[in-house]
Amino acid sequence: MWLRRVILGLLSIYGVLLIPIRAEQSGAPPVPQVENLKAKRLENGDVRLSWNSGSPPFIVFRSTSPNLHDSPRVENLTTTVQERSYIDPGAAASGRSWYRVFDESSPPEIFAMTPPEPEPGDEVVFHGVGFGSSREKVRLMVGGEDWEILKCSNLQIRARVPKAPVDGSTLLYTPAGTVLWGFGKPTDGVSW
Repeated sequence: MWLRRVILGLLSIYGVLLIPIRAEQSGAPPVPQVENLKAKRLENGDVRLSWNSGSPPFIVFRSTSPNLHDSPRVENLTTTVQERSYIDPGAAASGRSWYRVFDESSPPEIFAMTPPEPEPGDEVVFHGVGFGSSREKVRLMVGGEDWEILKCSNLQIRARVPKAPVDGSTLLYTPAGTVLWGFGKPTDGVSW
């Protein structure tokens, strides 16, 4: 059974390769998140985001890089948007930003892990989206070894590094899907 999930996860890698974005849509195959995300800089310095699909509540992220996985700064702006638009007040004043919007049915995606180079026994936090809120339903494997899940929310997973960790790929299994971290995924993101 677990092998089947690993194989299915690996087969879906095409759906998890991050493609750099520009002001227009990336042209990547759509994934279960919002579609036709557009960003417009307003005269007052705000940035208006709009999209035409998905189910609320929506989760809006802003980053300093088109690739959330490599961005030194990723901010979760809100998790409660009920409409298919969002105003980021004063965002244009802070320089160029990239945006991603997810809905409640978005598959899991890991953006970062802190600390980036943990030691055995350390507590780490995986930042992302689509994790669910039940730690009993989440499985995290690194190098084929299970990590203890301490706490789980839709945007973060706290886990403990094993006493003798093994290097290797990170696989995350959730009720919403499986993600192989380190490869990213296509994005329907925009920049203004």
